[in-house]
Amino acid sequence: MMEQQSSSIYKHSMKLERRTASLYVQNTGCQQCPPNYGWGPGVRNHFLLHHVVKGRGVFHCQNKRYELGEGDTFLIYPETTIHYHADAEEPWEYVWVGFSGLDAQAYMEQTDFTPEDPVFRGEDSRRLRELMESVYGSYGTSSWEQLEMSARLYTLLSYLVKNAQRRGRPRRTRTAPAWRRSTSSTTMRSPSPWRAWRPTPL
Repeated sequence: MMEQQSSSIYKHSMKLERRTASLYVQNTGCQQCPPNYGWGPGVRNHFLLHHVVKGRGVFHCQNKRYELGEGDTFLIYPETTIHYHADAEEPWEYVWVGFSGLDAQAYMEQTDFTPEDPVFRGEDSRRLRELMESVYGSYGTSSWEQLEMSARLYTLLSYLVKNAQRRGRPRRTRTAPAWRRSTSSTTMRSPSPWRAWRPTPL
């Protein structure tokens, strides 16, 4: 899809309203950055996944510097101070998908990304790019378009989770956020009727 874009500098960005759901697209877009173009230092209030289509740039996160190029992907975590900028000579072009939701953190904990190492380099980059562009390509504000975007976002995250498990990476467990702990401590679950059922003697 993006091969059809002009080689000149451009930016296409779509944003949606925040809402309460299991998982949803908050923004998506693609951009050919001018030399040294950057964002930050600053924080985002959602997960934001970037995939580098071509060119080079630098991503700063948690006092670490990552020099990135074609095929690399980096994840910005919510409420984390970051800064990223394009190279002066070969500025990058990237596609991004921003997302949030009640289950977003739990899904990302099953992928290869971590707050300590939020970069994924090269491997399977073509398929990852295709999935991210499919989210961008389905943008719309109607109910069916938002459903399609959400469906494609689920496909993207399931791909990341599947690849992490395929490589044998152990799942990480973390303490749930305070809001989730308080909710779970007051929620009563009734026993499954299937577990309670016993066959009646004939």
